[in-house]
Amino acid sequence: MMSTEETLRLTVAALMQLTRERQPDVAAAIGLTQPQLSRRQNGKAGWTLTDCDRLAAHWGMPTLDLLAGPTHAAERLPADRRPTTGIQTTAPTQLPPAAPSPPTTQPRLPRRPTRPHPLPAAPPRPDHCPTSSATASPPP
Repeated sequence: MMSTEETLRLTVAALMQLTRERQPDVAAAIGLTQPQLSRRQNGKAGWTLTDCDRLAAHWGMPTLDLLAGPTHAAERLPADRRPTTGIQTTAPTQLPPAAPSPPTTQPRLPRRPTRPHPLPAAPPRPDHCPTSSATASPPP
């Protein structure tokens, strides 16, 4: 079973996501700095009862609804606290016709016959240049 602190951290994270608020926004609304809110959210500092009251007031719900967990708090979040942009409210009743799918392979062009290219002849090697020190011939 989760502790009240853990439940509150999850609830705050869920409500921030639902309202599309960031830590600096919520922190300023409840009288904290962003680092203070961050420490509370990652468990390095504890939430106070005053913080809970301010969070609940910020999101427009009773404190006990905030403490009841993320699902309950999300259900109690007033509609005017939810963002309206980017959310689809109705589903289309009829889907548009599907576009034809592009061909999966490209047609191959006929290949031209290739002719072997002769390699250029290597320049002649002089006889007086040894290829290794073991096979070097003595000087004349």
